[in-house]
Amino acid sequence: EKLTVLGKHLASLPLPPQLGKLLLYSIIFGCLDNVLTSACFSAYRLPWVFPVQQAARTEADKARNAFAVGVPSSDHLAAVAAFNGWRKAEKKGYAWKFCNQNFLSQGTLRMVDGMRTQIAGGLRDAKVIRNLGESSTFCVTGLERSVLGCGYYPQIGYMKRLELERVAKQKDKMKPSLMTKRGEVVRIHKQSIVSKRSTSKRTEEEADPIFAFGEVTRNDRGLNVSAVTELPFLALCVVAMDLQVEQAPVGEDGCINSILIIDGWLKYLVPQMYATYIKCLRGRLSETFAFLIERSWDADMPARLTDSVAALREVMIIEAGGDQARREFTGQYQGIGRKSGGRGRSGRYNGDQGFARTDHG
Repeated sequence: EKLTVLGKHLASLPLPPQLGKLLLYSIIFGCLDNVLTSACFSAYRLPWVFPVQQAARTEADKARNAFAVGVPSSDHLAAVAAFNGWRKAEKKGYAWKFCNQNFLSQGTLRMVDGMRTQIAGGLRDAKVIRNLGESSTFCVTGLERSVLGCGYYPQIGYMKRLELERVAKQKDKMKPSLMTKRGEVVRIHKQSIVSKRSTSKRTEEEADPIFAFGEVTRNDRGLNVSAVTELPFLALCVVAMDLQVEQAPVGEDGCINSILIIDGWLKYLVPQMYATYIKCLRGRLSETFAFLIERSWDADMPARLTDSVAALREVMIIEAGGDQARREFTGQYQGIGRKSGGRGRSGRYNGDQGFARTDHG
């Protein structure tokens, strides 16, 4: 069968198509370097070493969690932090010691380093990029989270959590797991840094976080995933297969709001003007993606696309990166697949906690 233009680009990369798509999004937003590293880990394996002895395993967990300090709730970016640390150690001549102290596989890290070189060369040959540096000028954690969401979509799910009072009454504590659109329960493996995350929350209105995940494995207990990354809802809005906008009742403060429905599943209440902006940026991102794969890097991108990507980049950094300006972004989370007639609760967006939730139905 004849390949599309996108298919030819993806086929030229030694990566699964989904990870190839992830790289193209990272090129658009200018954060290729770290996302490329993450894609290589996903295609090969994560660098962590898991000792057999309990005492050593505890130390390994501490070392792994240390890499996640700057990138909480992201196995993908924690692995990137470990890789970047290893490269610095290698330049100074103590790479082996670094790996030994942090329970890392130097063989895996070297393999990923070689994969990065090969893939970056393939992208240059395909004239998708000029060089790695020019496509990596915005390597910011918040933006990288959003780009991972764009690339891994539709492999997303929300973490089910219960109120503190309900958790206290449970005999068997609920372990972290993700609920998908298809109604599947995907357990987060104990090797994930998110596996220790609390499954309780202060109020029912507090948002259940959304995560992207990579490869899923199955055992006698069901579906499992070992690498996840928490996402902002905006990343899903701009890449979802379907985004519907419904008029919401006028708020008590007189604000005119709209409900964004992502794939008939996730619902968010936002000011009407925000819905208009998101719909516009969603269309511009689609145009930019098409422009990237149909032309070489030296082609002049229309100003309206360049400006739209820049605006979307800034909003993604603010919303996902914990910036103080994130508090200016207000909206209400309306729940997940609520059935007709179901009771619903809404809560105002909080810059520290995210979107409040309603029933999942």
